[in-house]
Amino acid sequence: MSYGIHVDNRPGPVLIAGEKLLLPKRHGFIPRRRFLGLSARGARAETRSTICAAIASHSTNGFVRQASVGPLAKSGALWTIPYIVDLASDYVIEILAELDASMHLVDRDNLRRYVADNPAHLALTEARIRSYWNEYYRTTSRERALDSYPEFRILRALSDL
Repeated sequence: MSYGIHVDNRPGPVLIAGEKLLLPKRHGFIPRRRFLGLSARGARAETRSTICAAIASHSTNGFVRQASVGPLAKSGALWTIPYIVDLASDYVIEILAELDASMHLVDRDNLRRYVADNPAHLALTEARIRSYWNEYYRTTSRERALDSYPEFRILRALSDL
């Protein structure tokens, strides 16, 4: 049975505590607000919210991807890190601004461990960041400076671990 979620193993499976994880491609599934933790209470609801946020982070709807940033950033779970890294290579500036503002919530030890175990994912993320900046922001008066582009601040946070 297919639910419209397609697995894309770019740059190959990522490793989480020695186990392989395949990240999904974009999909049309839109979780209800309650599943993103906007009205959830308790540990079980929080876990459900985090799982739904991971799924939502690959939605075709940018508002849904943006809503996934907070629950993923503050979850503290190692398995959420690849979803956060994938969001860092998004092209929607509002998502990037929210992620940039939320990076202080992400567990540094988990982030450090993930980046060390998955250099290919970080390299792909960096290539996407540079490509989007070059294509959409390099020549605009609004975003000439690399430091003013949220993705580069996020990339620096990932690289400086």
